[in-house]
Amino acid sequence: RKVRYFLKIKRLQELRAMRPRVKASTVNRMFNTVRSILGRAHRVLGWIDEVPYWQKEKELQPIRRVLTLEEEKRLLKELPPHLKRIVKFALATGLRKSTIVSLTMDMFNPESGILTIPSSLLQKTRQTLVIRLNREARFLILNDERFKRRGLTLGLCKEDRPIFTYKGRKIKEPAGAAWRKALKRANVKLAFHELRHTWATRMLE
Repeated sequence: RKVRYFLKIKRLQELRAMRPRVKASTVNRMFNTVRSILGRAHRVLGWIDEVPYWQKEKELQPIRRVLTLEEEKRLLKELPPHLKRIVKFALATGLRKSTIVSLTMDMFNPESGILTIPSSLLQKTRQTLVIRLNREARFLILNDERFKRRGLTLGLCKEDRPIFTYKGRKIKEPAGAAWRKALKRANVKLAFHELRHTWATRMLE
């Protein structure tokens, strides 16, 4: 009976993979839950004698774009100041977009230059990340709207205020309309996440 149910689940995976416009990576993420349940049923609950071998769908490696220095120059020229600051920070640290916009000032120690990112912001690793920022990244954090504007509604005295703001408010989506328009004007084709790939490539070089 257990084998029969397992074969039915595998058939569901195959049918899902056959649907148009469904990537293999999407199918694998969906059925990772099933694999986790089977593992728990074996190791913790003792409901099954062994974990069945589960073959994942073969994923195609995407083409990763890397921003050239010339493209970077053109893009930064077209970006509004609040997005330019975020893009420069992404290129200086390699952090993900969701992590960058969630950073708050209490995570940064200006004396040591250390940024401590709690595990709650790191969905993949779920581990606290402590990094020593370079000079450019430190400058980008400290050079916020406090020094350029007055009368902002954001509580500037609060330690947990967002690092990256626009008109005193937290930036929720840096890859919105302003980002897309800047890309078009700069004649650059790039996904925001590829700033992370650019950082990694430059570090290796």
